[in-house]
Amino acid sequence: MLTNLILITISIANILALYAVNPGSKYAIYYYASIILILTGLGLLVGIYIIKTFMGEFIQLGESP
Repeated sequence: MLTNLILITISIANILALYAVNPGSKYAIYYYASIILILTGLGLLVGIYIIKTFMGEFIQLGESP
């Protein structure tokens, strides 16, 4: 839960930083928000899968026969 809050906070900071550097149109912030939030969501999904896979392999290696 805390990890999700931290990732959302960092994502919002990145969106605002991108918009501050390149203000463009008023819809640019929606474009930046959609791209960054999609990437954050994909990172969460893939990251959880990779961590579970690696931890599963390490736990199996540590078991005694």
